[in-house]
Amino acid sequence: MYLVYDICLHLAVLVSLPYLLLRGGWGAASWQAWRERLGHLPERTNPHRLTGIWIQAVSVGEVRLAATLLPALKERVAEARFYLSTTTPTGWEVAKSSPALAVDTLLYFPLDLSRCVRRTMDRLQPALFIALETEIWPNLLRLLARREVPAVIVNGRISPQAFGRYRPFRRFFRRVLAHVDLALMQTEEDARRIESLGMPPERVHVVGNLKYDLPEPATDNDPLPASMGIRPGETVFIAGSTMDGEEEILLEAFEAVAGSCNDPLLVLAPRHPQRFDEVAEILSRRRIPYLRRSRQGTENVPGRRVILLDTLGELSRLYGRGRVVFVGGSLVNRGGHNILEPAVYGRPVIFGPYMENFQDIADRMIRGGGGFRVNGVEELADVMKRLVTDETFFLRAGAAAREVVDANRGALQRTLERLEPYLRRFAPAQC
Repeated sequence: MYLVYDICLHLAVLVSLPYLLLRGGWGAASWQAWRERLGHLPERTNPHRLTGIWIQAVSVGEVRLAATLLPALKERVAEARFYLSTTTPTGWEVAKSSPALAVDTLLYFPLDLSRCVRRTMDRLQPALFIALETEIWPNLLRLLARREVPAVIVNGRISPQAFGRYRPFRRFFRRVLAHVDLALMQTEEDARRIESLGMPPERVHVVGNLKYDLPEPATDNDPLPASMGIRPGETVFIAGSTMDGEEEILLEAFEAVAGSCNDPLLVLAPRHPQRFDEVAEILSRRRIPYLRRSRQGTENVPGRRVILLDTLGELSRLYGRGRVVFVGGSLVNRGGHNILEPAVYGRPVIFGPYMENFQDIADRMIRGGGGFRVNGVEELADVMKRLVTDETFFLRAGAAAREVVDANRGALQRTLERLEPYLRRFAPAQC
């Protein structure tokens, strides 16, 4: 079965390679990324072949999750080497710019082809592998087990859609999941799903969602809003992690509500960098005065009404300045994004109907009164207007959002307790 998987994956890579190369560009950074995906890491990566802890965070959301877990791991095993891999260029950029994610090596995750994985493992020499969320890579897990390297799933989840795709291959997944030593799942339903795919129940534990254990934000002294030209007294709307098809809806709702508030400003942050120019075209077409964050200081836009946040790593710091916050990937069928990032600032959160990747969090927010699910322009504009014009409603909803965060903290401590037996091997020898 593994041979069939390997052959199919080779064919898939060959077919998709031209598209992936065109999408990633032809620069030196892109070629280096592909070398790392093929397992060709620089000699300086681990010249003395020291063992360490390898953490895989597929994209931006998981990288931010690593920023919660990694400092806590370092406190317990300060002598260990840490390697952080990611799959997407945006994830890599966010990891590179985050002080909390200072590691011995930041790399691109290898393709799950046996040769690529072997080369990566030969260089990293991992003694523990941690996958954030649920990444099930058959060859990686098989080769880790062959080298007796424990593999752990942290903050695991399996969405209904993913479960439906996996179910026809349960016999194969049973063999693959036998190589996972520990699965720390977010909810009871996530645990049930991974067990039904073949994960031994004694290795499955429900510890809650690490995303609730976000570090406390620094709001008062953060110079970022002022550096962007956001003035005191401006009513700031923030639309974060937007996807194709959402910007037009958001702009229409913003324009409908703009007359209800003083000096409104929209910070618009597309999820993917390759869409920055596309969103700029939308703004130009609608004749909305806007400023690109990346060009701030080099161009002046009188009467700007929108800041296009075409940078990485700044969005989460801006949420605390927003009076109205929308989190994207949810008005279109993309599964949603992390609504806890604004909630930790005590900000009410608006999102669309498609929240499959964060369904439990969204449901808790709605029940608690801190989250608002909307369908289309009219509902979005109605909630926006009420948050702007009704101070009592805004404060009550913001407090409710923060209360949901506080009530569900604790997954980090429970995760560390379950990881303790695997971390002991990195403890300094006692004299």
